[in-house]
Amino acid sequence: MNGLRSVLDPLDKSGEKNEKIDDIHQLAINQTFKKVGIQNVECLLDYGCGVGRNYDFLSSKCQQYVGVDISFGMIKNAKGKVFQIDGINLPFQNNVFSLIYSFWVLQHVVEDNILDDILSEFNRCLKADGIVIMGLPKNLWVKKRNF
Repeated sequence: MNGLRSVLDPLDKSGEKNEKIDDIHQLAINQTFKKVGIQNVECLLDYGCGVGRNYDFLSSKCQQYVGVDISFGMIKNAKGKVFQIDGINLPFQNNVFSLIYSFWVLQHVVEDNILDDILSEFNRCLKADGIVIMGLPKNLWVKKRNF
C-alpha cells in the first residue's frame, strides 16, 4: 500500500502484511456497519485518520469524508479532506457529523481527563441521531450520542 512497510514486521518491505491487516479491518468495519444499519451517512469523521488507510472504504460509506490526525507527517500523504488537530479540540461546528469513526487510536490516550475531553468533543460535533464507532484492541465499541 503506497510503499508503507508493516509496523508489525519491519522486514516486510513490500507492505503486504499491511494490506492483509487493512483487509481484515475493512471486513470488521463492514460487518459492524451492517449490524448497526449504516449504509450511507451524510458526513463522516475519521478521528486519527493517519495516512488515510481506510479512506477508500470509508468514503464509499458517506457523502462527505473528513479526516483528522495529530501528525502532519501522516496527513500530508492522506487522501480527502483532512485537518491536523491537537488531539482534543475539533475545528468543527456543533452537530456536524452523522458518524465519528476511530480505529485503534484512543487506546493511546492514558489520562482519563483527556479522554473525557475527547469524548465531549465527539458529543459536541455529533448530530443528535449520530453514531460513534471506536475500534480498540480486543473491542469494538458502537455508541449513539450522549455517552
